[in-house]
Amino acid sequence: MFEVRIPAHQTADVWETWNVKGHLAVRIRTRSGSNRIPDVWWIKHGFGTVDHLGPQVDHFETDSPIGWLPPVLHAKLRAAADEDTILYIEINGAAPGATLTFHW
Repeated sequence: MFEVRIPAHQTADVWETWNVKGHLAVRIRTRSGSNRIPDVWWIKHGFGTVDHLGPQVDHFETDSPIGWLPPVLHAKLRAAADEDTILYIEINGAAPGATLTFHW
């Protein structure tokens, strides 16, 4: 498991993959406790398309969009934050526990 910190009113690349499929489980923690992010999206390189996953609360799961139809060899998962946010990410494993201990 690893963490990505996103400052308030910023976006960040959460995960990047080159020609490797994977399943991501993401736990969201915010300074206020709302545990909400306004938008998450995949940027897919090949045809240069974007897939919006929309707003997420507490946790979400997604599969990397790597594949041959349509051809996608490289992809980035990007997230936006309204407030200071920490994302805990597990790849190809169980979702991070709801009782994570963290410090700002």
